[in-house]
Amino acid sequence: MKKKQKTKITLLLLFLISLIGCASIPPTIVTIENDTGYTLTRIYEGYSYRTDYTKRMEPYSWRNIWHESTLKERQNNQGNYIPFALIQGESYTRNLSHNELSIYAFRFIDQHNMLYLIPRVDLRITNPVLIKFDDALPILTVDNKTGLSIELSSPVRTRLGTDNTTRYQIPYERQNKNIVINYRCGGVNYQESILLDSHKSIELTRRPSFVSVQNDMSATMINIQIRPSGLTGAWNSINILSIQLEKDGTAVRRDVGGVTQFVTDLTGSIVHGDSFRFWMGDLDLDNGNYDVRVDDVHGMAYLKKNVNIIEDITLIFTSQDKL
Repeated sequence: MKKKQKTKITLLLLFLISLIGCASIPPTIVTIENDTGYTLTRIYEGYSYRTDYTKRMEPYSWRNIWHESTLKERQNNQGNYIPFALIQGESYTRNLSHNELSIYAFRFIDQHNMLYLIPRVDLRITNPVLIKFDDALPILTVDNKTGLSIELSSPVRTRLGTDNTTRYQIPYERQNKNIVINYRCGGVNYQESILLDSHKSIELTRRPSFVSVQNDMSATMINIQIRPSGLTGAWNSINILSIQLEKDGTAVRRDVGGVTQFVTDLTGSIVHGDSFRFWMGDLDLDNGNYDVRVDDVHGMAYLKKNVNIIEDITLIFTSQDKL
């Protein structure tokens, strides 16, 4: 083998050895890049001298290396000072706390208090560290599609307006990922469940029904009463709802909650051809059937029996419904 060839081979071997040596040197800095789609407000650095790394968080000692309240403020585009935060697309570089280590873990908190976790990263190989939305622990997005305001009692306690959403993240240490969603709309409680083993969304649609009563009786309607089917006796002692229609276009509602002025779409007396719409939201219905009675100005009563009013319904009263 010629001398020049030996020299080239020797230099190549020395170069490869130097690369291996450099790769074994623990890094002294780390760069974090935010690709979550949200703003990160906290970063925790995890380190351990143990070698049995797993995807559990317990082996690590965690250190809060970055917090919105401990960093210098900066000006936004409007010239206002805001707490420093790592917004989408930005990066952050800092010195590592233990220069003799190469294996780290990182936890992140975004502006919605959602937790992201990179359980093990070798900074000799992966640096910068890219944090993505998929690194978040499973997130449940709850969307209120009832058309009305609701009160959530679990898994989070909050009030949601129409088309509003809230997010919930299962605690890391929780083993049971079956999530129960309890909410109240009006006076009725509802429950949904979902398996949160990945990012998921759920739309809440169940709500108390609206009842529309249409007058095809050829007489003016003045009263509406509702009672559970199968009961007998005087209506005023067993009904769960009574609405008195006034001549001035208002309505007085009487039910188990007392006497209240009830807002309706009523624009005058319910004469033949008109309709009246009311909500069952303040009544805790038992999913059974109900009898619905209306009275006219002549003292005549009209009745529909065994009506299921769990869903929105329109009841058309005619002379054939007369008692």
